[in-house]
Amino acid sequence: MESQFSTSPSLILGCLLEPVECCLTPEGARELVNVKADAVVQAHLEELADTGTAGETSADEKLEYETYVRASECLEVLQAHGACKDVDHGSCHQPTR
Repeated sequence: MESQFSTSPSLILGCLLEPVECCLTPEGARELVNVKADAVVQAHLEELADTGTAGETSADEKLEYETYVRASECLEVLQAHGACKDVDHGSCHQPTR
């Protein structure tokens, strides 16, 4: 039997994280949209990416990099919802499938 849910990672994340949108105030949504990695974290991510490209990544470094990527994907989905909420002036969308 075919699933009624999409297997697209971004759609899955959107579905799972959409309820968080209802918890955001317009001010919180604006602040969330501006969240980004600081310079130290960004430099470390670039270093991990460079070692990965060179084929010199340990298993622990690969796991660490993948964790950052997953966390970034979650943050991007939350930021997209935050941007929508800010534009909608506090409205909360109902999940769609």
